[in-house]
Amino acid sequence: KLAGDPAYRRAKPFPHAVIDDFLPDDMAEEAFLAFPNADDPIWREHGREFTGDGHSRKLECAKVEAMPEALRKVFDLLTGEPALEKLKALTGFDDLFADPSLYGGGITLTPAGGFLDTHADFNWQDELKAYRTVNLLLYLNPGWEEGDGGELELWADGKCAKRISPVQNRAAIFTTTDNALHGVAKCSKERRAVSVYYYRKEAAPGISPEPHKTKWAD
Repeated sequence: KLAGDPAYRRAKPFPHAVIDDFLPDDMAEEAFLAFPNADDPIWREHGREFTGDGHSRKLECAKVEAMPEALRKVFDLLTGEPALEKLKALTGFDDLFADPSLYGGGITLTPAGGFLDTHADFNWQDELKAYRTVNLLLYLNPGWEEGDGGELELWADGKCAKRISPVQNRAAIFTTTDNALHGVAKCSKERRAVSVYYYRKEAAPGISPEPHKTKWAD
């Protein structure tokens, strides 16, 4: 029987949690201030523009050593043992581990007009030989208001069941089953996020044991 927080397990449309004031305020503020702008060379030299063949528009960088110190501290925290123990207690997966390479994750800047179409995540990291099981998304967007767009959308039965605004120092955590469809609504201004993915050596219930790439819903 899977342990973990009952509220997390029973959340609709699939297991997730939204946690405000996730980091100490000063740490979140420093991370926001250090976050590279769209014209920063880090994206060109150490990252990429991700389009997903027309399914997305965002900048991403997974190279921690190229990031400002304030962001490196955030990743050290989110991949460290205390954070892992809390995630295990929340999700019920007592064998989670972080991906030190941040494959597919890291820092993400979605420019004005950027978006991410509804999809199910890739389920297998070949270097780790492990199954992607839990996502942690941390938002660094002071002053984000309703109408700015950029919500994390959780989908089920062909419709958006929940929208999570990417406000400053809010974390969204969810289990990445093959049915955990999600995307990002088009935003009207730059949207900053930190992404860390956690893995298991065995496929959890709802995660295909056959490796697959990102599955777009449309």
